[in-house]
Amino acid sequence: MRHAARLGTATAAILAATLLAPAGAGAEGNPLAAMGTAFQPVVRGAIRVEDGSAKPVAAGTSAGQAYLTITNRGPEPDRITALSSPSSRETRLYRKGPDGTLAPAGDLTLAPGQTLRMSPDDVFVDFRNVLQPFRAGGEVSLTVTFEKAGAIGLRLPVR
Repeated sequence: MRHAARLGTATAAILAATLLAPAGAGAEGNPLAAMGTAFQPVVRGAIRVEDGSAKPVAAGTSAGQAYLTITNRGPEPDRITALSSPSSRETRLYRKGPDGTLAPAGDLTLAPGQTLRMSPDDVFVDFRNVLQPFRAGGEVSLTVTFEKAGAIGLRLPVR
């Protein structure tokens, strides 16, 4: 009887995980994407986010970085107004200048048809006061909020 109860609990847990998982992760309009080490593109309104990933952060390190490719497929500009993550106390866009200095990028506007390809040598997501190390093979949650498209929730693979 005890074995049957454990089997029933395990089956219920698997069924619940299956039913609660986002249908078609990465499908247009789905605000959550990226499981494991693969990132599926996410589309919300005119904004498409793809190629997302975060870099591993070692224990004792308080800062991390993530990179995304964001395209505005609409006829009007849209502006990134906020970033947030439960993985750090502060999350924002940073820009590396030609002389190598880092500075907050502030709100970025994407013109119609423009693609922003984040990289360590240009614009990137900066996580400050990381709460736990980002481990390779794990995920980091990130919400990017746009003036028109609204909030886009992402789960970035750490690699």
